[in-house]
Amino acid sequence: MVLPGLLVTTLALQVAPRHFVTPFGEFLGLAAPILLILGLVLALAGRSLVKILIFLAGGIVGASVGFAFTRALVGTGIWPYLGAALGFVAVGFIAYGLAFLAFGLIVGALAFSLVRLFIASNLLALLAAVIGFILGIVLFNYYLSIATALGGGAMSWYALHILGLPTVVAVLAGIGVALIGMYIQLSQLRSKRPGPPPAPPTAPPPS
Repeated sequence: MVLPGLLVTTLALQVAPRHFVTPFGEFLGLAAPILLILGLVLALAGRSLVKILIFLAGGIVGASVGFAFTRALVGTGIWPYLGAALGFVAVGFIAYGLAFLAFGLIVGALAFSLVRLFIASNLLALLAAVIGFILGIVLFNYYLSIATALGGGAMSWYALHILGLPTVVAVLAGIGVALIGMYIQLSQLRSKRPGPPPAPPTAPPPS
């Protein structure tokens, strides 16, 4: 019984790469162009894309809850759909706002842990947590821009690697995509800053 089992196992190991690994490699080859497009979109407009996805995810949850709650409260008709629309908009904006708060809490918790790691003072750690929380909220868009640009660059590198480009070329292209994405997204943030107030009009010279 042992010998036939070993023969079957050996035969399976020899056949598997041809019948299972190759189709998976073909699937990756077909998905590589899509992955490359997604990487470029994520690098160049990832901040807006993530915010839209957060809003849609919260909106879907809010629409489901609003529909079920309104239907249980007033029955069928147009009211459940109005409740779903209201829940979609309300919870979508709440999820969008909570993304800032959630990121601030994460940065604050990391700041608290780092300070406590080196300094045995709860007061200083709490102060660092508050500062980290505020910086996390204020700099959320900057962190998100950098993170999505890096993620898009990594996806682009992997897609080019699957397509068969040399490793050095794929790596350099991924780095270039990430740098261009960071430049574009951060430039958009800088362009949204309010400019300096206009100078007051000067009095005309005396005649």
